[in-house]
Amino acid sequence: MTAGLTPPPPAPPPTRTTAPEAPDVLAAVLPRLREAGAHTLVYGIGSALQAASGFILIPLYTRHFDAATYGVFALLTLVSTFGATAFSFGAPSALARSYFDYTEPADRKGVVATSIYLVLAGGLLAMGITIAASEAISQRIIGSPAYGPHLRLILAMAILAQVGGVLLVLARFKRRSMLVVGTNLVALVGTSVLIWYLLTSWQLGLMAPIIGMLVSQGVQVLWLGWALRDDIGVRGMRREVPVQLAYGLPAAAVGVLYYALDSVDRVLLNKLTDTSAVGVYSLGYRIAFVINVLLVQPFGQIWTPMRMEYRHDAHARRLFAVVLRYFLLAGLVGSLLIGTFSGELVALVAGGAQYREAYRVVGLVMLGYVAYGALGIVDAGIIFERKVHFHLVNFAVALALNVALNFLLIPRLGIVGAGLATLLTYAVVTIVAGALSVRLYRVPWELGRITMCVLLAVGALLAAAFLPIGTPVGVAIKVGLLAAVLPLLWFAGTEPAERAVAASVTRVAAAWLARPFTRQPLPEP
Repeated sequence: MTAGLTPPPPAPPPTRTTAPEAPDVLAAVLPRLREAGAHTLVYGIGSALQAASGFILIPLYTRHFDAATYGVFALLTLVSTFGATAFSFGAPSALARSYFDYTEPADRKGVVATSIYLVLAGGLLAMGITIAASEAISQRIIGSPAYGPHLRLILAMAILAQVGGVLLVLARFKRRSMLVVGTNLVALVGTSVLIWYLLTSWQLGLMAPIIGMLVSQGVQVLWLGWALRDDIGVRGMRREVPVQLAYGLPAAAVGVLYYALDSVDRVLLNKLTDTSAVGVYSLGYRIAFVINVLLVQPFGQIWTPMRMEYRHDAHARRLFAVVLRYFLLAGLVGSLLIGTFSGELVALVAGGAQYREAYRVVGLVMLGYVAYGALGIVDAGIIFERKVHFHLVNFAVALALNVALNFLLIPRLGIVGAGLATLLTYAVVTIVAGALSVRLYRVPWELGRITMCVLLAVGALLAAAFLPIGTPVGVAIKVGLLAAVLPLLWFAGTEPAERAVAASVTRVAAAWLARPFTRQPLPEP
């Protein structure tokens, strides 16, 4: 050893360092959940009022139209929506994808103007084709050329609805939920009153709802354009046209496939049975549509801008997983509450015994809508990466599957077969989209909890289908069934920390409601 040098002290034994504590992910995503919940509540209240107003029209239709005429009205509505969507160039969807790509207000105004001009151009093209061929289209779809004038007017209404759709996308992105809800509510009430007047005073028959909806859509577009005038440009953006078309045309094709998928059951029912079966099925479908009005649409109105705006957040993927679970839990609960008493509900709103069997499809279609609503959550990677062609292939295959299922099931089960085909197809669409999307944007979906909740809800609906309708004993058993299943769904679909937060919020809310009587201070949340 060299003189004068001492060896260094031995190194201390390695110690295990404690990893930094993981952040409270639930606390991190709670603000986003509150935002989604608050706006969904506003949209949901508006949609609930719309549904209440819309249900007024069901007894009106069923008392003025026989089942065959109601079936013709359903087919006209589907054909017009199909045509308007096909010629919209997917501009509403393209706007939803492109808006947050720009930060300057002037650029965003130009993006909105570009979308409006694309919809108007496609609408003019669609109207020209329809004016020339409406009788032939009517003959082909309905079996009579007499509905050509009806088709021209209802298509004009659907084109205006596409323009309104662009404006509503803008309003949602600006977080103007009260404007959206107020406009929709006033429009629906006004439409209902106008249709009632045209049916009862002018005796316009099938033209009454078509004219009423056309006038309402025109007024709605004018009002929204004025209310949002500060956020809409006059000149479009030339560079945005190919961008919107590249995204929008596949999106429009997907929209066409969706409406084909959504309508093919009624077309095949008409071919394989008769228009009366279409009318009965359409009534059940309309009642099931309540879940779309109360949950799927309100949630989608706020989730579409939220997921684009927050997709780069640190906890975005966890947020998506929690949102999917909560959405499905809410959808399953809503489907149970309405589907269990669908027989009593149909008896309440239907105008005669000919519609009584409509209750058989309500639960099936509601579950189908819930499955389809989940698509807007699980397809995040497809949307973020602009891989809309994945949806195009998925929906094309799903349409073929739906046609095959309808041909297989309708001759054997009638309208129940059509409802079952709808449920199975929408479930397949969402599962396939989720499997493709997770390769592009990985999210830790909670499949175990979701599967357990779905099995509980489906089992309860199957049990309710065999219970008596409208009798005190049957109603009591159904209430008991819900009292047993709903708590199980809550515990299966939530985590302990989430239940603790819910309990805390419930205590504060209960104390706030009781405060005028107890004068006690509010507990800490």
